[in-house]
Amino acid sequence: MIAHGQSFDWILCGSPTALICKGAALAVVEQRQKQAQSDDATLLEMEKEIFQLREKIHAFDPETARLQNIWSDEMIRLHQASLTGDCKLSKEERSAAVAAMPEAIEHSRLVAEQRPFRERSDELVEQMWSTQARTPEGRRAKLLVLLGHIMVDDWRADNREVDWEIKMARDLMIEFVGGEAAAQLRDQFAA
Repeated sequence: MIAHGQSFDWILCGSPTALICKGAALAVVEQRQKQAQSDDATLLEMEKEIFQLREKIHAFDPETARLQNIWSDEMIRLHQASLTGDCKLSKEERSAAVAAMPEAIEHSRLVAEQRPFRERSDELVEQMWSTQARTPEGRRAKLLVLLGHIMVDDWRADNREVDWEIKMARDLMIEFVGGEAAAQLRDQFAA
């Protein structure tokens, strides 16, 4: 019987059975927290590797862009010359002539060198997206991969430089991250 002024909670918390139950519940919660941190440690490792691969991929960008400009300018020049009659080559012959250019050959070689990095990055992103983030830090890792690797450059600019729609969407995603990780993200994109 509950005495006057005693709460039912006090009686349960004070009983030996309740203490055992409370201890077991705390152990379950602690185990789940450890599992969540372990799961999210995998996400953090994937995030790190994805950004390392991104650096390797984009290291080729200046040279591939330069080479592509050269061979694509030649493709355009030949096409325009064919329209005026100054070039008598067929479309296939023009394409073959451009493909034989040293710049086109080197461009193809560099793109082929990028391919394994891109494929591994794609695999990691797919694996990351199939792994549920259980902590704010895991959600932060997934959001940074989305913003910093998957989305176009506009999404990475600070708050002064992005369109209103991007800022609003990004702010909402950061809110969903929650915790200290969200504060870090807000600081990263602050103007």
